[in-house]
Amino acid sequence: MVVKAKVVIVDSFGAIVQFASGVKALCPLHHMSELEIVKPRKKFQVGAELVFRVRGCKSKRITVTHKKTLVKSKLPVLSSFTDATEGLWTHGWIVKIENHGCFIRFYNGVQGYAPRSELGLDPGSEVSSMYHVEQVVKCRVTSSVPATRRIILSFLVTPTRTSEDEDVKLGSLVSGTVEKVTEKFISVDVGVKGYIRGIIYSEHLADNHVFRVRGCKSKRITVTHKKTLVKSKLPVLSSFTDATEGLWTHGWIVKIENHGCFIRFYNGVQGYAPRSELGLDPGSEVSSMYHVEQVVKCRVTSSVPATRRIILSFLVTPTRTSEDEDVKLGSLVSGTVEKVTEKFISVDVGVKGYIRGIIYSEHLADNHVLACTMMELLKPGYKFEKLLILGFITHHQLGGSTVDIGSTVKATILDVVKKDRLVDLSLKPELVNRYTENNDSRTPKKMRKRSAQKDLDVHQTVNAVVEIVKENYLVLSIPDAKFVLGYASLSDYNTQNCPPKQFVGGQRVIVTVMALPDASTADRLLLLLKSNNEVVESSSAKRAKKKSSNDVGSSVQAEVTEIKPLELKLKFGSGLHGRIHITETKLVCALQKNSIIQFVNV
Repeated sequence: MVVKAKVVIVDSFGAIVQFASGVKALCPLHHMSELEIVKPRKKFQVGAELVFRVRGCKSKRITVTHKKTLVKSKLPVLSSFTDATEGLWTHGWIVKIENHGCFIRFYNGVQGYAPRSELGLDPGSEVSSMYHVEQVVKCRVTSSVPATRRIILSFLVTPTRTSEDEDVKLGSLVSGTVEKVTEKFISVDVGVKGYIRGIIYSEHLADNHVFRVRGCKSKRITVTHKKTLVKSKLPVLSSFTDATEGLWTHGWIVKIENHGCFIRFYNGVQGYAPRSELGLDPGSEVSSMYHVEQVVKCRVTSSVPATRRIILSFLVTPTRTSEDEDVKLGSLVSGTVEKVTEKFISVDVGVKGYIRGIIYSEHLADNHVLACTMMELLKPGYKFEKLLILGFITHHQLGGSTVDIGSTVKATILDVVKKDRLVDLSLKPELVNRYTENNDSRTPKKMRKRSAQKDLDVHQTVNAVVEIVKENYLVLSIPDAKFVLGYASLSDYNTQNCPPKQFVGGQRVIVTVMALPDASTADRLLLLLKSNNEVVESSSAKRAKKKSSNDVGSSVQAEVTEIKPLELKLKFGSGLHGRIHITETKLVCALQKNSIIQFVNV
């Protein structure tokens, strides 16, 4: 009801107005104008006659509004829940805003709710960014239940279309004009009447101007700009009933797990591709080959529309059975190493339907030496058709031999570099003959181990020859132990940051045996290089050692050559020198240089 009234009181809470009949009413502050009023006395002056619309009457108290849109509205007035018929358009004002929607107040205390999907918001936008409390809105009743005093409203101009509308079909190609650009999406006018906008998310952008409709929901169209999807000639999968076994289609990955991928299709249809159907190499991570939003071509292997379940496969051909003609006894196949054990190697032979192929160690090569080398080189992921073991021989290891391209040589394996699939070889006769002298009943590996244990002892100091110089270690041979091969690190924990010592092939060094070949050392002889002053010895010192008959525990006479705070330096025998720490002597008398003293347990 629209009436005229005179303003009689203006205060901070609003205004008191009086009708011609003398009845007074309240106009709240937020209903004195469409906009917020800071100083109401400037707009409402006492004695002025203004036009109002009655909002409600409760407990003999009348409230009115002076909002221009409400006063001049030509739409029906919604003043009871029984008046809220579906499709009714009316004016109301917002009284509360939540993330999920707005609450709208009408006349006489009637209230309704407009869900977020019916507010016409941009994707990702906050409701408060477009609407505010006490804002007058035009809305439509979509449903009403008077018995429960429930009214559902919509701000959208036209009713929501369904995906069956003839104007927009899922998978159809449409052109559009860009309306809005944000970081996450682009709003596009696709030229279809009745639809507010089309949305292109950033991950569906490409370099052309043709779109394919991804879905249609709540009057919002989502399209894709991905080139593969737009130009795809495969059938469009837009419902679970369309997922027939054997159907090939395009989709995009929405989630990656260790056990497989989840694939999205049109209109929200989703399927699952297990790890075994992704075509991965053994041991590979799914994320190493695929990524979220990647477009993939997949095949439906099974579908249950009732449970909305679709199982997919990326493999080109279906899994075969053991009766297939692809595998014949005696046929040649290639394979990828899956697992390496001491007794066998598990290989994926590339034949669908077979779990694995097994190569036992005795079938790896024609002889045990090569088989052991291959066992060291092979690891999960190696492909047999690409496995190439390269042997490298330095000039120092030729041993005077002359080799030509294509010639067959007999060599000794010095070292194996798994990373580069490289084997260091030697043609030196003393090394090659070591493995060929006694090959009647013992394998070279066992013979090397037995020989090393027989001729060498732990902590024994021996002479060695440098065969190969690596980045962090040396490969050495010990002439006095039938040229057994050993390995010595170039540095230890304390010297790892120091400049490395320089060695060359053929150089003689002094080493200490630290560990004999066994399972803990991977059947390798481990050696320790002596310090510099022990490695480089003069010939006179060597002769003096040979002539000396001093053994551990023998009693000698020594001459004091130097006295230091914590030790004595001594000279004894034929050019031999020694030292003794102060804690190792009980002498209390003053020692002088050139004194002759007797020592026991040298």
